[in-house]
Amino acid sequence: MKNGYSIFWTDEANYNYDNIIIYLDSNWSIKEKSDFVKRLEKRLEVIKQFPEIFPKSFLSPNTHRAVLTEQITIYYSIENQIIKILSLFDVRQDPEKLKIQ
Repeated sequence: MKNGYSIFWTDEANYNYDNIIIYLDSNWSIKEKSDFVKRLEKRLEVIKQFPEIFPKSFLSPNTHRAVLTEQITIYYSIENQIIKILSLFDVRQDPEKLKIQ
C-alpha cells in the first residue's frame, strides 16, 4: 500500500536517534540495536500509511505521539503530505526536556 506521505526528520529527532544508537552501541548487543532499528522502521511505515492512527499529544493539537518502546515515544506532526518526526523522546526523562520544533 503506497500513499503520498514522506518522512522528514527534524534536527532534534536526528539528534535523539543518534544518541539512542550510541547508547545501544555502548550498552547492548548488535542484535538489540538491530531490533530497535527494525521496530522503528516498522512504526514509521505504520505512521506513513495511517498518520492519524496515533493519538494527539497534550503538547499541541497538531502533534501526535506513537509509543515505540516502553522507554521511547515518537512525536510527529502532519503537514500537507509530510510526516515531520519531531522527537524520539525517552519517557524516563523530565517532560520539560521534550523539545518540539
